[in-house]
Amino acid sequence: MNATPKLVFSRSRPAAPDADGSWAAPFIARGDLVDVIAHWKAQPGGDIRVLGGALFAQALAASGLVDDFQLMVCPVALGSGVALFAGLPQPFDLQLVSAQSFSGGAMALVYRPAQSGFRPT
Repeated sequence: MNATPKLVFSRSRPAAPDADGSWAAPFIARGDLVDVIAHWKAQPGGDIRVLGGALFAQALAASGLVDDFQLMVCPVALGSGVALFAGLPQPFDLQLVSAQSFSGGAMALVYRPAQSGFRPT
């Protein structure tokens, strides 16, 4: 993981490396999230894995740039929070690609947009 190139989005300041300095100079992205991800997705290489909160995921889902949604569902009822797919310009169907359950009750789910090349309007 430490050798994998990192792209960090920041609205406030550059991200610092891990405490042990193992992150090799991450690229700090500023500006439009969709433009930056579209640029990186057009580059040769392997998969892009994106970790972030609900608002980050909403922006990418609305852009149509997501090939797979890898979701971890934990057995905790919070009672409030941000809906993962709130604000989409239109609904879109997802197909379950894989599901894995864990002994503590968590589930790892992978979904793919049902329509290949889906782009919300």
